[in-house]
Amino acid sequence: EQGGVDEIDAGGSVHDPNVSLEPMDWDSFDEKYKDKFEKMSATEEQLIDEFAALCKSFSFWAAAAGNVDEARGLKRLKTRQRYVQMAERDLMEKKQHYERVVEAFKTALELLGK
Repeated sequence: EQGGVDEIDAGGSVHDPNVSLEPMDWDSFDEKYKDKFEKMSATEEQLIDEFAALCKSFSFWAAAAGNVDEARGLKRLKTRQRYVQMAERDLMEKKQHYERVVEAFKTALELLGK
């Protein structure tokens, strides 16, 4: 509105359009911006370094865990292999036993047939 009535902005602040603004100190603004930017850059660099160190630690941990899993897997394989070999040996012994039993029956039948 006109006629010296104050204007109200979106935030609810009252401004008199007849009051002149102080000139902006752009050099000071630039310095503050640069200072904040440098601080944020330093913080960001620190976070990047920390993240890189954590990634390296995770890499070592993952490699160690992989080695442990490999060792466990190899032990499981050896255990299963030993179990299968023992089962094969038992089966072979049973087969040989049955073959001897069959041969004994054949011999007995031949003796009875004579």
